[in-house]
Amino acid sequence: MTADPYTSIPRIRADQPFSVTVTVNGLMTDAGAPAAYKSVNFMHHVQSYGVGGTGIGINRDQATLFQTASIKEETSPEGETRIYSFTLNNVPGTNRAKVRGEERFTVMSLDDQQGPNYHVLPQVLASRYIQVWPVADGMIAGIEDNQLIRFSLPAITLTVNDVYPDSHTYAQVYKGEVRNNVDGKIVPGSSKVIADTLPQNLLFTLTDTDYSSVFDEGGDGRWTMELLTSTPFGIDRLDYVTFDLDRTIQFNGSLTTKE
Repeated sequence: MTADPYTSIPRIRADQPFSVTVTVNGLMTDAGAPAAYKSVNFMHHVQSYGVGGTGIGINRDQATLFQTASIKEETSPEGETRIYSFTLNNVPGTNRAKVRGEERFTVMSLDDQQGPNYHVLPQVLASRYIQVWPVADGMIAGIEDNQLIRFSLPAITLTVNDVYPDSHTYAQVYKGEVRNNVDGKIVPGSSKVIADTLPQNLLFTLTDTDYSSVFDEGGDGRWTMELLTSTPFGIDRLDYVTFDLDRTIQFNGSLTTKE
């Protein structure tokens, strides 16, 4: 279970928790029954997709066994249910915010050999995996913090890496210092909705004529521009810059005429 409602392939962001529910039915509680009738093996494998990987065409036989447990029916004849909760994922990687990969959970029967003529090999009873995608990062370039901007706005570049699938990334502006939970004006040309199953990188280059209109109603003064991404886990600020805008024209000195 994750906070992402996408169900075709369960997925989670690298900084988010998730849980796995395992239900097993039909196990025996008779102490004299063969082991294969009393329990099953729960196996947890992890596998990295590598830098920039998508998981397409990977060899899952190369996954690493991370955890194994035995499940027995102990409480109810209707079945045994276990919930495994994970604060963070276990995909290998040094930068925990940037891991890409999957965690696979498998329930297998036990080897069943009750005699020389009766041998049943372990079978996969159920198996599911969850994909883990990296946390996005981004940068606003072209405007520096506390910069005084006169007359015309500079060209800006918005760079975003590892945008989460099914997300909305955009820049917004509002008057004053940076604050949380502000509903500002979206900068024209900066909005991108990702309706895909894989993370993406985005690049926006905007000129004065592209986005100067968002400042017209508020006038000159202190402004903040934020780069945001909205995902199933909430809205995250990737970068921001606060600056001063002064587009007034001032004259010094005096104007005289000569007769």
